[in-house]
Amino acid sequence: MSLEGNKIIGAVLLGGFIVMTANYVSKALIHPESGDGHGSEAVSAAKHYPVPETAVASATGTAPAAPTLAPITPLLAAASAEAGAKVFKKCKSCHQVDGDAGHTTGPNLWDIVNRPIAAAPGYSYSASLAEKSAEAWTFENLNSFLYKPKKFAKKTKMSFAGLKKEKDRADVIVYLNTLSANPAPVE
Repeated sequence: MSLEGNKIIGAVLLGGFIVMTANYVSKALIHPESGDGHGSEAVSAAKHYPVPETAVASATGTAPAAPTLAPITPLLAAASAEAGAKVFKKCKSCHQVDGDAGHTTGPNLWDIVNRPIAAAPGYSYSASLAEKSAEAWTFENLNSFLYKPKKFAKKTKMSFAGLKKEKDRADVIVYLNTLSANPAPVE
């Protein structure tokens, strides 16, 4: 047998010794408190750790209850159209805001506040938005859509993930409200 063979056998034996030692040390440090190996019955309440709802939901296959958005209307009075215009720069690649401009990837947003949903003439809306055509783009509907477009209208063509910050949504809504000959009153 060559020296290389001895090295290989020695490495395998050393690896096994390390695994056995680690197992022995871990059992010495961590003591299960019940005989079933899981410690489920005898574990004290102090040793329970909270499990996030999303982890429970993914493990059970059920979705957690969707968080409801706080009304945006109370925040609109303090919102800034200028700040909204800055945040809206993300949207300009797909949306026009001038009254005479046509549509691009998304519909023109001139006079969007209180306009019926899916009602911009000459724009082909997704079926999920067209189903909401009896509703209007109220401040609250805009808030929901801007938070998560795909949640508001599941199969919307809009690929934007949404604006998570409440302040950003309020600022954008106030900015969109200024894009009208007759802006809606903000109370």
